Amino acid sequence: MRRGWRIGLSAVAALLVLDTLAWGIAASELAAGADRWIGDARRQGWVVTERERVRGGWPFAATLAIAQPEIAGGDALLPGGLRWSSQRLILAVSLFDPTRLALAAEGSQRLRLSGLPDLAFTGAELAASIKLWGGAAALAQIDAAALTGGIAGSRHPQDVQVSALQLRVSAVSDPKTGNAWPSARLEVHAAGIGLPDVVQWPLGAFVSELSGTLDLSSPAAGPTGPSDIESQARAWRDGGGRLNAHDFRLRWGPLNLSATASLTLDRRLQPAGSGSADLAGSGATLAALSGAGVITPGLAATAGAMLAFMPRAPDDADAVRLPFRLQDDTVSVGQIPVFQVRDVRWK
Repeated sequence: MRRGWRIGLSAVAALLVLDTLAWGIAASELAAGADRWIGDARRQGWVVTERERVRGGWPFAATLAIAQPEIAGGDALLPGGLRWSSQRLILAVSLFDPTRLALAAEGSQRLRLSGLPDLAFTGAELAASIKLWGGAAALAQIDAAALTGGIAGSRHPQDVQVSALQLRVSAVSDPKTGNAWPSARLEVHAAGIGLPDVVQWPLGAFVSELSGTLDLSSPAAGPTGPSDIESQARAWRDGGGRLNAHDFRLRWGPLNLSATASLTLDRRLQPAGSGSADLAGSGATLAALSGAGVITPGLAATAGAMLAFMPRAPDDADAVRLPFRLQDDTVSVGQIPVFQVRDVRWK
């Protein structure tokens, strides 16, 4: 009996030693991998900062907690670049699945895209999963629940609420060239969006669904690339850059909209392109817009009469198909100019 206990205790001790060794190796490799990624990012022009690191996760995972991480750059992919920061970021690799890196952001975060205002947000759950190897493209899955956010510095920093948000990102570089602006795909699905109550929304303050896929095709760039944002935009256009949106879907009150579009930049570096939208619930939508004073009753009646002559969507007899075009700062539906858009100022 004593011998059996000794063998059992020895086996447990051996497993603990092996697990500790595996955890130590995984934790060291996780920290080294973070250092390699930061070094590569900095060599590509990104600015990456952090405050301190703490290892953990034993016995079943290796974790690395990074305090106050911040990353900024990406001008080659997005004119004007982006900036993201968080109070705390936790990197984790399970000892049972070392092929996937899990990330969890904690506390308040900030995100700035191009020249847009900073967005401040928090989430009860905000996690990402990145495939480390086993595929040609780098894949990331981001999931969030009970997400709240708004424009940083505003009087209403928690204007928007999202019940569930999923994003899937894949970026592929051209294998024929060593330095390429990556072509990227972003798939988004958001459900249960609560809009700010600072205004009266004509279609209601709740969006049931907002989803779609964006494909950004970017041309090859040189080792350094253009320095200013206007030159970057011109090089992107001249190289055949294009943004394709498909599987877009919006369900907001009576409005049920699905659309596809393809956009690029014109000779003046302004957005231009075309697409089509399938619109269901147009009658109730026009009535809601008219009742809220967004459009006049006469315009609502005219629009309703025009929609009655539009072709029906192939997949939905209750929806009409609306071809649209953005050209010379004017959005036209069919051959009818509808409204003008402001010029993009590349600053």
